[in-house]
Amino acid sequence: MARNQRVLPPYLRAFSCASYIVVSLLLISACYLPVVVAHDKQQYVRDIFGDHFEKDQHDNGMSRGFYSFTAKDINGNAVDLSRFAGKVSLVVNVASECGYTDGHYRSLVQLQQTVSNSKFNVLAFPCNQFGQQEPGENWQIQSFVEKIYKVNFPMFAKIDVLGTNVPESWKFLIETSGKTPTWNFWKYLVNENGVVLNAWGPQTSFTEVYKHVKEAIDKPRVNQHLHSDL
Repeated sequence: MARNQRVLPPYLRAFSCASYIVVSLLLISACYLPVVVAHDKQQYVRDIFGDHFEKDQHDNGMSRGFYSFTAKDINGNAVDLSRFAGKVSLVVNVASECGYTDGHYRSLVQLQQTVSNSKFNVLAFPCNQFGQQEPGENWQIQSFVEKIYKVNFPMFAKIDVLGTNVPESWKFLIETSGKTPTWNFWKYLVNENGVVLNAWGPQTSFTEVYKHVKEAIDKPRVNQHLHSDL
């Protein structure tokens, strides 16, 4: 040991070691705290990187958009929602005995007829959670909508949109939009990449809905972001 080298007393060495540990923990906490407190980890990343976040997810094939999930059709068969990727979709929770039933089914059929099938789909999910207005079995629902409205879009099996049994696809719609259905015939507009663009309750006119559907089809963009008029 060098003659002039100072040796710290034991109590100072202990204090120095403890200080190093405390500083290290504070630095680690500072790095991770924003992620921990963020309500939505993906939103935290979006806030930092902006438009590049959606593009990078798409380019890397890592997107967890609406089309990455599966669902069951009205006959109980598993459907990979990726079959609808590349199209704009209007996802709706429908009911057969609601005051909105007739007007909405007729408007949805007309909307599907008006917009090219190669670019757009209505995706209908029956739900019995609002006023018990979809009490029938899946086959009864299918028979009703085919006979009365001659539906020209995919019908899926009855689901919950509230509570603990919400399917992953609808959890995505609700969490991404920040809008939970409060009644039948809520509509979620999803672009060709599975990003939720808009959400409406049943009171919103189909003229307004059509305007946004047409815009999404005519001007597809990878970096479209959520927007709600509610």
